[in-house]
Amino acid sequence: MDSALTATLIGVGGTVIVGIAGFGASVWNARETTKMTLQGQVADRYLRAIGQLGSDKLDVRLGSIYALERIAHDSPQDQPPVMEVLAAFIRDHSRWLQDNPPDPGEVREFPDPEIQTAITVIAGRLVRAAGNPDDAAAE
Repeated sequence: MDSALTATLIGVGGTVIVGIAGFGASVWNARETTKMTLQGQVADRYLRAIGQLGSDKLDVRLGSIYALERIAHDSPQDQPPVMEVLAAFIRDHSRWLQDNPPDPGEVREFPDPEIQTAITVIAGRLVRAAGNPDDAAAE
């Protein structure tokens, strides 16, 4: 083989290697960007759901609790803080009920629907964790 052909093959081979390395870096960067975007979206959903827990409208509070449940399902690293927030919500709202008992003759569900929903979300998570540790970790 003559030296010109050898040099050309080395140049082409080097170009292919650099191209593959560049493609690999692009794929890695895209994966990291996607991961950061998803983390940002989870954080936004979390903050919005937390803000809605204080709403004076029942349907907004219930939606917020279900949104937190979904976040805990979609993002395993966020499960502990979500469960802590729901537990704090239950404690705080249960205390409110103790401090504000119903008037005589007033019909009031107990527990209030949002407290029952938060309890159900936490209990469901605990049941799944106790039933199959692999399923709970995948949530």
